Amino acid sequence: MTPSSPMSAMFDELQLDQAEPAQRKHLLRALHEYAVATGKEHLAAEASKRLQETPFEQQLGGVLQGLVAQAHNDQEELAQKLERLFDVKLAQDALARGRPDHFHLAATAPLDGAVAGYLRRYLSSERAVFLYAQASFVEAHVEALIKHYEGTACCADKSRTVLRALARYLRTGQRIEFDYGAQYTYHLPRTVFSTHEQIEGFFEALYRLFYGRREPFLLALTELASAAAAAAQP
Repeated sequence: MTPSSPMSAMFDELQLDQAEPAQRKHLLRALHEYAVATGKEHLAAEASKRLQETPFEQQLGGVLQGLVAQAHNDQEELAQKLERLFDVKLAQDALARGRPDHFHLAATAPLDGAVAGYLRRYLSSERAVFLYAQASFVEAHVEALIKHYEGTACCADKSRTVLRALARYLRTGQRIEFDYGAQYTYHLPRTVFSTHEQIEGFFEALYRLFYGRREPFLLALTELASAAAAAAQP
């Protein structure tokens, strides 16, 4: 934790966060007058800044600080649990020696294996296991292409629609068919990823790209570009 500065410590000692709004304002004004009279410019500036804060901003700041602290605590607790799943000594040695490949073998690979093993309990398709385990990787590529061809409007909704339709197809075999005649279609891609073949083909290309084969991915990009050009024709 970063230690508080002397100025921050001074404000903390005044317990401004616990004071009533009127009392808080009175204390800050007195501190500001003292700082101006004694030539303490930084202190005067900080007191002036805090005087301009509204009660809502004060409360929001406290809430955000609490959320950040909780997030850090949750991450630390999770890290302690994860350390039981891999060889901590080998992972630390890999970090110290600057060897990401060894770190992968010591830590990332066992964790990836644990996730895949869990998914295989419920999913029979290896493609489905890949989609769930690497959802962020798949979605990042899908969303990037939607942004490129259709703009940023509703791009996250459209990419999620594609992933969920793909997941349903991989689990049930149901073809991907979007209802463009529905009342609400803001979440449906139109220029790319509008057909089953485009979505399945691009996903298969991503699967191969993840394991080092770039040729199918480059071909899929070319096919999507052609589809986008055709969709743009009047």
